[in-house]
Amino acid sequence: LDRLERTASACKVEKSGAAVTVTVEREFAGTDKKAPIRFTEKITVGGDGTVRFDCAYDIAEALPTLPRVGVSFLTAPGFEELEYFGRGPFENYIDRNRAAFVGRYAATVAGNYVDYILPQENGNRTDVREFSLTDGGARLEVKALDRFEFGVSHYTAADLFGAFHRKDLKARPETVVTIDRRQRGLGTGSCGPQTRPEYEVSGKNYTLSFCLRIKK
Repeated sequence: LDRLERTASACKVEKSGAAVTVTVEREFAGTDKKAPIRFTEKITVGGDGTVRFDCAYDIAEALPTLPRVGVSFLTAPGFEELEYFGRGPFENYIDRNRAAFVGRYAATVAGNYVDYILPQENGNRTDVREFSLTDGGARLEVKALDRFEFGVSHYTAADLFGAFHRKDLKARPETVVTIDRRQRGLGTGSCGPQTRPEYEVSGKNYTLSFCLRIKK
């Protein structure tokens, strides 16, 4: 999974009134070329400036349970102020969120980072309805059609995975945003019981739809 490469892609553009829809189809494969992941992303730009993303994931049966299913992107530098409606105020995961209550919370991207001795995935939020990021002027709003999980950071997953000590990390000026349909629970065989089956990402078909809008 850490060696996925794009093996095929296609793109189609359609216009309907004031809206434009771009459909991008991609196929990825790792060491087993016969076990691909197919990702279809339909991006619709409305006349009011709202951008809707409809994502579909088709995962080969031969692939093992995944760590997560979703999308990731970087904002321009400066989007530091965070507000969200979901479980908080601290990080939580689908098998570790009973003490995190649904509400509206505010934080900073830097403050969202959990400084583990060994850099690793952190800062996730579950049962999220919407969130926003501001740079003091522009406001980026994200709303989904169903509950989702998300995280914000100044490090990518690859940055964290490649670091063994805190000193190995260099914060990016951009904000790294992850929006997940589902992220695997925290159970781990390294220091306790393995993740329970109901908290794995073992399905072979997932969908994720959300809307993005910039306000000033």
